[in-house]
Amino acid sequence: MLNLKHILRFLRQNKFLFFIPIFYVFYFCFKESFAYQSYFFRYAFLLFAALLFIFSFKYKKCAKINFFKNISFIISTLLIIYAISNIFFFENYNLGFIFYFVSIFLLFIVLSLYINDIKKIDKLIFGFALCESVICILQIFNVLHLSKTFEITGSSHNPNVTAMFLTLSLISILRLFQNQKTLHKILIIIAIILILFVIFKLASRTAFVGLIIIAVMLFLKKSSKYKTLIISILTVIFLVWAIPKMYEMKQNSADGRLFVWKVSVNLIENQQINGCGYGMLQGAYNQFQGEFIETQPTTATEKYNAEFIFNLMNDYLELSVSGGIVGGILYLLFLVSIIFYGIKKRDNQYFALIAVLVFAVMSCFNICFVSPQIMLLFVYNAAIINRQCHCGLDPQSFENCLRAIAGQARNDTKRMPAMTGIFSFLGVFFLILVSFMVYNQLTFKQIENNLKVKNINIAKEQVKKSFEFVDNELFNRFSGDIFFAEKDFEKSKQYYQKSLLYVFHPAVLIKMARCETALQNYKNAESYLKKAANVQPMLFTPDFDLMMLYYKTGNIDKAKKAANRILTKPRKYTSEKIDYYKDIALKISEFGHNRAESPIINSAGLCPARIGNQRRKP
Repeated sequence: MLNLKHILRFLRQNKFLFFIPIFYVFYFCFKESFAYQSYFFRYAFLLFAALLFIFSFKYKKCAKINFFKNISFIISTLLIIYAISNIFFFENYNLGFIFYFVSIFLLFIVLSLYINDIKKIDKLIFGFALCESVICILQIFNVLHLSKTFEITGSSHNPNVTAMFLTLSLISILRLFQNQKTLHKILIIIAIILILFVIFKLASRTAFVGLIIIAVMLFLKKSSKYKTLIISILTVIFLVWAIPKMYEMKQNSADGRLFVWKVSVNLIENQQINGCGYGMLQGAYNQFQGEFIETQPTTATEKYNAEFIFNLMNDYLELSVSGGIVGGILYLLFLVSIIFYGIKKRDNQYFALIAVLVFAVMSCFNICFVSPQIMLLFVYNAAIINRQCHCGLDPQSFENCLRAIAGQARNDTKRMPAMTGIFSFLGVFFLILVSFMVYNQLTFKQIENNLKVKNINIAKEQVKKSFEFVDNELFNRFSGDIFFAEKDFEKSKQYYQKSLLYVFHPAVLIKMARCETALQNYKNAESYLKKAANVQPMLFTPDFDLMMLYYKTGNIDKAKKAANRILTKPRKYTSEKIDYYKDIALKISEFGHNRAESPIINSAGLCPARIGNQRRKP
């Protein structure tokens, strides 16, 4: 019988589980302080990786892996070098994303060498999965509200990320289930049922695909003379019934992804070998999408579902766009090498192989690489597989090479000074870098709040205190907003132009157009508004501003055409602002070719002379 004594004994034996409530308290207290809440997890990942680099060397003996014969080690090293080379070969780059990228593969190397207590880490993952499930349950019953967009998200801002995290967590929970007592097995089964319930409520099709793979792989592990027949039947059912049903669940979302992948393939072909640079995807892709919609034939469905894109919903395409064909191939080879080792050692680490396969398939349909909580689970299971692939310790091994370099040949029970020094330096460097990034995020959040309440001078001082070499997109956008508020439109343009290199967002394009309008560069203003309309065709603000621009410059025919686009454009959501736009568009479409015939612009409070100074959000 489970009682308080058993619980206290369990907590005393697993003190590391106290990390879970500490993390959630820290998260819920500080996530609102970040300019981008999603960056919290990325910075937490960087901090975790840096700390692990420093403290992982408490183990006196590392795995005896021949570095120069281990394909995964070689490819991960090449990926690290390739990512760092972005800093030197690209004029614009996102330093935070590059170091996040580097940390992933450094973490893989460190865990492969030093990971020892798999059971303890599985318990930690189980704890996080249970906490996420409880948070989702509270959201289901309207006790907790964390997102303005979705009803159920867990602690993440994206329900798909939470669902995929829980799906991958099931692997660790099932591995933990194997060697438990009967009472503990019952409790784990109850937890699994709860987690599965939450995954289905999150309604993530990618997570459903992951669950199907887990079920099939567990079935394949069991011997059965009807295995081939049953797998064939399940495959037919999946292709004929499951895929169409999942498509129908969120048809607009599926159509949107298909269009994103279509544009991405064209962008990769256009870039050929070199990519846009790690962390520069949003700027490069959205600019190309606008040009693609303008120059290539696109259907009404594609235009309806075209949005400003943060991620490509396919890791292989995303890393090929960012890192070019070389970066995409290296990452694919890394995954293939891990799967190869997993199949080779499947008798020892079958669950880790399942996790890697689930991750590899889910990466085809969603954002896994850029989601730190999902990447941690992948790297952990990949390291478990790689650790099993020993080639024996010989004079050419990585460990002995480092000892020779350091001039400190010691036995296996001693620490390796060269390796400890290298990773300790990286750890300290990452800690300093992450500190700069976190400071910037906190500062930028304050700047954003001050700009909202028109405290321009305070915001200007805060921008001066921020670090320009990290988070350049926010630095440039907020600097542009400050000079825009001060009506220094030339300087504002310069900063907005730099911001567009990182994030080719319609909102920034509209601000650029309003700067050009205020400077009476009407052709340039028209060009920026058309670009904004092409990036996100269902957005109303670019057409509204175009209509007002044409009206101001006396081009009534074009103003009426813009008004008709506003009136005939389908809504994707309800908004008072859209109602207002349609009302003004209706009035403009009804009057003649003489502006004096209609005083509606002035009566609406939108005097053409002031159009460049409007602060409407798109």
